[in-house]
Amino acid sequence: MYDAHHVLAIKKRPIGNLLPTHSDSSKTGSANSPGKSHIPAKIRRETVEDGFEYLLQVPANRIGFTRFTLPQLKILQEVITLAVFVPFAVLYMQQPVRWNFLWAGLCLLGAVFFIFRG
Repeated sequence: MYDAHHVLAIKKRPIGNLLPTHSDSSKTGSANSPGKSHIPAKIRRETVEDGFEYLLQVPANRIGFTRFTLPQLKILQEVITLAVFVPFAVLYMQQPVRWNFLWAGLCLLGAVFFIFRG
């Protein structure tokens, strides 16, 4: 049903989703050195990270579009994003587990069911 080429497209997406979580938390200046600004270094680092993310996601979308429809790719993107974000929010950001996570996950499972059937 799915060959290795299509599975590769799905595997590349989570890597691209992990990159912004690191750079988003470091976009502001340091509180320890209010007089010093490291903005040029941050801009360079974020540009490299964004370029790396782009190198992973664009081929993943092109590979995926040969097998999946555009709505299927969008639902797949949301499922992967939630699968990366929820553990990040709970484990790293120390957010409490809420019932909303379960309901959102069930809604996405329903979306996966309906978008991939037939």
